Amino acid sequence: MTADTKYIQPKNLMMAVRRFTRLSMPKTGIFSNLDMKPGEIFLMMHLKKAKDGEGLKPSELAELLSVSAGNVTQLITSLEARGLVKRSHDAQDRRVIRIRITDTGAKAIHEAHDAMARKFAGLIEHIGAAECEQLTVLLDKASEYFSTNYGNDYKEGSGLC
Repeated sequence: MTADTKYIQPKNLMMAVRRFTRLSMPKTGIFSNLDMKPGEIFLMMHLKKAKDGEGLKPSELAELLSVSAGNVTQLITSLEARGLVKRSHDAQDRRVIRIRITDTGAKAIHEAHDAMARKFAGLIEHIGAAECEQLTVLLDKASEYFSTNYGNDYKEGSGLC
């Protein structure tokens, strides 16, 4: 195997991953037409899953999203300005700020989730259920490999299907 041919398969794989990753771009990819950035959607999904009415601290959101506190603050400010989340003081410790999803936010995230589900249902129709399951297994294996070898966060059960 020559040096040139040694890297053909890795290069092809990297290019395929890059093409797929571009699909997550807010303006052109699977998140387009949702009126929210991917980070805003993921933040609100975490808030929706939080205990009833309890909300989450900005630091908890930053950890869940694997982003900086400053990035979370920007997301919260943007969502709050649109009435999708609200900041409030913790009932036990008034120094602590909690972020809660509003009714408008819950409705918006439900609509975004439905739109994403329709897009992925279209993918399943396009490639078939069996290949979708295979893709899910392969993506989970790839995530686990990178997590184990390079320290990326790997969350099991996050497949497409």
